[in-house]
Amino acid sequence: VWLVPPRYLAVLCVLVVHFSTSFRHWTDDAFHQTWSMASYVLPYCRLDGLAAGAFLAIFFRLGWARFVPYHRWLVRILILWMGWRMADALLYGNTHYLGTMSALAFAGVLYLALNPHPQGLVRRICENPFLCHIGTYSYGLYIFHHMLWLVWLKLFGNFLINSGLHPFIGQTIYILLAFAGTYILARLSWVLVEKPFLRLKDVWAKPSS
Repeated sequence: VWLVPPRYLAVLCVLVVHFSTSFRHWTDDAFHQTWSMASYVLPYCRLDGLAAGAFLAIFFRLGWARFVPYHRWLVRILILWMGWRMADALLYGNTHYLGTMSALAFAGVLYLALNPHPQGLVRRICENPFLCHIGTYSYGLYIFHHMLWLVWLKLFGNFLINSGLHPFIGQTIYILLAFAGTYILARLSWVLVEKPFLRLKDVWAKPSS
């Protein structure tokens, strides 16, 4: 990535997105499993999402939007088409294909969110203060909610299930407790781990004297 010129890096991103579904199938074949854990968690199997975002960054940095007429309408059509393809993948159980389709659909939403027009609907939704706040800690929320799922279930879930409460009330309490605990851990992770790493960008970006 460091050595490849941006315009060729954009081509590389397109190729990575194209082959990501195949990467996951090849990994399943190597592990002799269908929808193996390896094809879900290994970095090269998740490159389509990263490559789609990287392509957008290159697209905007190089100002390619000015060469594409009606580009926002094209993106809207792409999102609708991807939504249809995602529904098709869900119906027929092709989860590997679904991963690539969802990466492209979310990239399209991000493209509209980066629309310079301040009154754009997608941009206004994404700039909602609550969503921005949750977005700051979203990576920690994603990581910790799965790591601590069994802990929350053992401490709260089983107790609430056997407490005699109405199932809806018990599930609501469980969700609130699980989210609160995960949110606290995500904020700690942001302060102690993520934020210090993000500061390194400023260090590396400074020109050497």
